[in-house]
Amino acid sequence: MKITDLKVDIHGRQILKGVSVSLHEGRVHGLAGESGSGKTMTGLAALGLLPHGARATGSILHNGRNLLELPAKELNKVRGGEVAMVFQDPATSLHPMLTVGRQLTEHMRHHLGLGKVEARERAVDLLSKVRIPGAAEAYGRYPHQFSGGMRQRIAIAIALACSPRVLIADEPTTALDVTVQAGILRLLRGLCDELGLAVLLVTHDLGVMSAVADEVSVMKDGLIVETGPRAHVLRTPDHPYTRTLLSSLPDHTPLPTPTPTPASAPAPDHPAAPSPDAVPNPEPGHPGDPTRSPRPDDPVVPAPDPNPDGPVAPAPDPGPERSVAPEPDIAPTPDRGTESDPAPGTASDEERS
Repeated sequence: MKITDLKVDIHGRQILKGVSVSLHEGRVHGLAGESGSGKTMTGLAALGLLPHGARATGSILHNGRNLLELPAKELNKVRGGEVAMVFQDPATSLHPMLTVGRQLTEHMRHHLGLGKVEARERAVDLLSKVRIPGAAEAYGRYPHQFSGGMRQRIAIAIALACSPRVLIADEPTTALDVTVQAGILRLLRGLCDELGLAVLLVTHDLGVMSAVADEVSVMKDGLIVETGPRAHVLRTPDHPYTRTLLSSLPDHTPLPTPTPTPASAPAPDHPAAPSPDAVPNPEPGHPGDPTRSPRPDDPVVPAPDPNPDGPVAPAPDPGPERSVAPEPDIAPTPDRGTESDPAPGTASDEERS
């Protein structure tokens, strides 16, 4: 499908101002932009589903035909059969009073001319392909009996029922949580590759766009301001509006982790690093100066606490370091006893006199 210079006016107000997009087989083309930029209106124009009073000009070429010029009867054959659409909210796009099986088989019997049994078998197979658990039982259930993610999968199955060549997905993950979003995106990407679909993915979520899109177009005020390969548009955008969209995303880049420096291996010819309790940038001669010799009057510095949760006990002061000279070798002297008790066999001073 090739959309060229598409313009849409509604009651004299211009909504689209010349949109040009090319969709290719087996590729996902993402259409991004803020709310009200004209993304959904582009998809609705391709299916002839514009609101009452709208007028479209330009060309939407599919299989050599301009869909804007087809009569209503011919366009009905294209809509659902050759070009299908997955709408944003499956809770409103699915009929609450009809079973899933009936909503799957009704247009298959109309477009493909299948019988009731054949249509049922094809419907169960489609439910299995979009990974609905218990596809045979799910065929007879109603939409309210499924979760939001399962309803969106059923909507995708209904869109694929008649084997279209072009699939327009209008924000298919908006109402879903992140985990379910990832499953729907993997499903769309897998179906695109397996069936060779040309997919137009309409979204305002650049994260969704970066996950599955091959080409990206950015819309603003009804105009496409930039288009190109995904890597170029999302990494090195050319237009200021695209750069503004990307700069508004939260930055989840982790900060670099500093490499720890071993404290036990100081550089050679340099003084060892001071302890964590030392005074930062001490003046020369200050007790915290690592080059200063210790003195007797230095304050006691508590030792590092090995247990931060327990009390801190100050380390005992070892006192200043002093060099002690070794004692000289002195020959032992004989024991002369005491004056009051002379040693036996010796004469006292009075007897010698």
